[in-house]
Amino acid sequence: MNSKPTARQTENTHALGKKALILRAKHLIKNYFAKMCGTELYKRKREYFNLRELFTLVLTIFGSIGVIAWISFYFNLPLLIPSFLASAVLLYTNHQSSVAQPRNIIGGHVLSATIGVLTQSVLGANWYSLTIALVIAIILMMLTGTIHPPAGGTLYIAIFGGFGLKFVLITVAAGSLLMVVISMLLINIMPWRKYPSYWW
Repeated sequence: MNSKPTARQTENTHALGKKALILRAKHLIKNYFAKMCGTELYKRKREYFNLRELFTLVLTIFGSIGVIAWISFYFNLPLLIPSFLASAVLLYTNHQSSVAQPRNIIGGHVLSATIGVLTQSVLGANWYSLTIALVIAIILMMLTGTIHPPAGGTLYIAIFGGFGLKFVLITVAAGSLLMVVISMLLINIMPWRKYPSYWW
């Protein structure tokens, strides 16, 4: 008895295999775009702040960013850069977050600024030096536990601003440290608030 599959059987097998492949592809594509829709499991509720929280928020912003800005302008010291304002939003609205702790704020900004200055001195200020520097900064922040998203802005400023190590030591290191210290003094005035969760 001939056990070899007939041409029709072979054709049916190929058709089934092709159909299964198409169904698999459709399933993968559907799941891929479904990830972008969000799910109830991970859906975050809108946060509401009462008057007490809003008062605390206003106090800390005026007390920290206001003081740093005043020192910067009055003594002509460059202690404030745009990326610090992004850090302020993160710090004052979610001070318990791991990326808003002193290690992350100071470490992330200083690390990114240093990498930016060094990369700019070797490769210049261009698209590939920015890309390479960002990759290195993210890897080092992950390895050192100093992930801080606004630090990416500091890296950009360090590369395209043409700054040297003075920028790292005075503007970034001193400015970020001052912001953390003032924020710590103001946030802890409120009995229901505690900052930081840890230093290092």
